[in-house]
Amino acid sequence: MASTLVTGVGLVAAHQANAAAGCRVNYTVNQWSTGFTGNVTVTNLGDPITGGWNLKWAFAGNQRITQGWSATITQSGQNVTAVNPSWATSLGTNAAANFGFNADYSGTNATPASFSLNGTVCTGGTTNPTPDPTTPTPTDPTPSDPGPTPSDPPPAGSRVDNPYAGVQGYVNPEWKALANAEPGI
Repeated sequence: MASTLVTGVGLVAAHQANAAAGCRVNYTVNQWSTGFTGNVTVTNLGDPITGGWNLKWAFAGNQRITQGWSATITQSGQNVTAVNPSWATSLGTNAAANFGFNADYSGTNATPASFSLNGTVCTGGTTNPTPDPTTPTPTDPTPSDPGPTPSDPPPAGSRVDNPYAGVQGYVNPEWKALANAEPGI
């Protein structure tokens, strides 16, 4: 009986050691007043995964995924599961998978608190660049705002400044010779 117990403990310890490596997730959003596009990069920091992977997280609010790409994404309430596409079932050590989705929301759009790859919590960190609070949020143009108006053209015969003055770059010598051969240049 004692030997069975020791063997069982040994198996549990070995399983936990394999799971400890985890993963790292980079989760970024581009949002507007009622929706957002999410981009996710998950990096496997553990043993190579073959035969399929899935990444799970829970939204904190009422975010609802409406479309996804480069993964099969399902949602039940706040819980989301992204499963590898059929053409990318493996995820090697330090390899990354990228996928994205469109979603809608109201109120706040908080970043998920944690992610798990094939049941292992991502302990390698979760990154989400925080938007600069001084950067204005893009808004839809209103019909009353026609936008910038073009300025009047300069009078005939006046000189216009070259917007490319001072630019240095490659000039094709054949084209330059043809241009220089044209009268009036």
